[in-house]
Amino acid sequence: MIVGLGQITKDHLTSGIPIISNIPVLRRLFTRDQKNHNKTNLIILLKPTILIREEHEENLLSSLSNKKNNMIRTNIKNQ
Repeated sequence: MIVGLGQITKDHLTSGIPIISNIPVLRRLFTRDQKNHNKTNLIILLKPTILIREEHEENLLSSLSNKKNNMIRTNIKNQ
């Protein structure tokens, strides 16, 4: 089984010298604009495993064997 999770983060940071960076003509000279775009993916791989108690193991194997034999007999009869 595969499970995934994705995340996209966008940041816009503006920094500058107070007062001077607010003057429209000087804004471009005394400010800094920074844009960040981050994409993160997390993938989790799961492997299912059935755990059987030892005391139930023999009963389970016997039951599965009987079911398999019955299916084989049914298929042979139907041919």
